[in-house]
Amino acid sequence: MSPKLGEIVALRMDLIDQIDSKTSVDEALMEHIITQKGYRLAYAPEALVYNCGPREIRDFINQRRRINFGHLILKMQKNYFVSTMSYARILKAFYRSGIMRHPLDLLCLLSMEGVAKSLAHKDLLIRKNHKKWKMITSTKVFK
Repeated sequence: MSPKLGEIVALRMDLIDQIDSKTSVDEALMEHIITQKGYRLAYAPEALVYNCGPREIRDFINQRRRINFGHLILKMQKNYFVSTMSYARILKAFYRSGIMRHPLDLLCLLSMEGVAKSLAHKDLLIRKNHKKWKMITSTKVFK
């Protein structure tokens, strides 16, 4: 299994102009472009990235809604399936990481992700535009 791009990405200069600056899922789009060109994705375990996730449930769902919507668009337009579109892959990753030790935590997380995925499908049906989105302010607080 190849790595999934995340919060920090380095890529070849000749690929930069192919990234749509208005996408809501730039890392997933970069994955598609890199693999389509025949290049490989690599993981640098020594790289450290500090990231602050949403601190409120509403913010988490809104963020995941926008991301899921972008993944659906990428699948429709480019026929590229992002690995986190699969509940099985999400569960496998959490199981291996040991992060979610309590079954209730996992149930809550999967429920919120399910709501976000449902809202993303609804947005697709009503043709909502996620190219410009409201900033999730609770992700900007570092403590």
